[in-house]
This record gives sequence, C-alpha cells and structure tokens, in this order.
Amino acid sequence: MMLWRFFLVFFIALWTEDSRSQTLSIEDVCGQRPITTNVERVGSLQTTVDATARTLFGARGKADLDIVYRERINDIFSKYPDADRTVIARSVIYTYCALIYSAKDLSSLQKLEEFRKMDIISKIQAGFFDRSRIEFVDKQISHQIEVNLAACNALPSFLQCSFVFKAMQDDAYVEINKRKVNASDDVGNFFEMQNARIANGGYRHLLVKGVETPVVIDFSTAGIFPSLLSRLHLEIEKEGSDPIVVFRNIPVGELSN
Repeated sequence: MMLWRFFLVFFIALWTEDSRSQTLSIEDVCGQRPITTNVERVGSLQTTVDATARTLFGARGKADLDIVYRERINDIFSKYPDADRTVIARSVIYTYCALIYSAKDLSSLQKLEEFRKMDIISKIQAGFFDRSRIEFVDKQISHQIEVNLAACNALPSFLQCSFVFKAMQDDAYVEINKRKVNASDDVGNFFEMQNARIANGGYRHLLVKGVETPVVIDFSTAGIFPSLLSRLHLEIEKEGSDPIVVFRNIPVGELSN
C-alpha cells in the first residue's frame, strides 16, 4: 500500500470520530481481497491468515516486525504447501489493513501508527520474496530452451524483467520479437514489450549449448506501478520452432533510480 493512503485513512478516522459519514470502503483503502482457489481447506487457511494478521499488532519496531512476520508466514507456507505463496502474503497484508481500518478500539493516531507498521511489513515482504524468488517463479523449458525468470522490478515509467536463457541440446540462434512478448498485472492492466537485451546485445543472439545467458526485457507501463504480474507471456523465435513460456503470479519489486 502506498503511504499516501495511510494519511487518507487517518483523516477519515478523524471525521469518523466527529460522527461524520465515512466516505471510503475497506476496498478503497486496502484494495480487493486476494482470492485463493488452488488449495484445500480454504476456510482453515483464512482463519490462520486472520490470526497471523492479528499478531502483527503486538510487534514493535522493524526488527520485531521482521521476526514476527517471517516466522508466521513461513509457518503458513509449511501448513499449506499447495497454496499460492504470493496470494497468502498479500492476504496477510490485506487482512491486517482491514483490521486496522475497522478497529473501534483504536484512536486515529493509533491507526496511523499501525498503517505505518504495515508499510514496513510490505517492504519486508517485498525483500523476502526477492530473496526467495526461486521458490515462487517456475523454470520453463520449451523446445530445448530453458528460461529462468530471475526477477521483475518497476519504476512508474517502465517494468524490467531479468531472465537467464540456456540452450539444452544444441547451439541455437534465438530472437525476441516485441510483438510476441507481453505481461499483465493482477488488476487487468496490459503491458507491451518496449526493449530487450540478450547478453548486453540486441534482440538476436547465439545461445551456446549449456551456457547461461542473461536477458533483460523492458515493458512500457504508462505510469502504472504493478505489484504483481498475473501473467508474463514470452514467445522466442528460434530456427525450426518458436519456444513459448508463460510465467504466473510474479511479485514485482522497485527499481532504484
């Protein structure tokens, strides 16, 4: 959640204390509730997520928040191995936000402090995913070309995803066609490829068998700052075949200027 929303909620809370009508819903402030559909015991999972979110109220300071968040989120991952980990983490943040927003026993200043803690937790979560990304992003192999997605990061003007390509069987020339590469986020925004670099070169490159080759692809975002890519489609032109790989549920970090 962006920090400006915290202050917006702070002023809404002040209005509420003055018996004025509340103008924003939980969805306006916290976004849509993440939906988990690929796990059994969904009700039990939500109960665990709720309990985890409530423990965050007792944490104080960044170090304490870091320890509590990591312990709790890893505990959920171990109990529900078939669940989407990105959705679980987003569910914890959403639930914590909703609890803060609807709390009747917190003053406006206390709510603001909890929202500030949530901002810290969101950053811890982003860093946690970045260090654990191999667990969240699948390696794809198509037509003897192995494609690993290393990370996706964004600025308001563009989104950058880093890959590693490897020819599995023979040396192969590959080319990235910008008309055949695109991505979309979890709220339906569509991003077209803007630029690509294979091994610090251009769109076409010879992959030597067994050699890992870095690839960077930039997407135009038109000022949108996605936090999660629901789908990334990459079609690679290769003599005799066109390998196609699709990655899903990719957490997006933030590029430094």
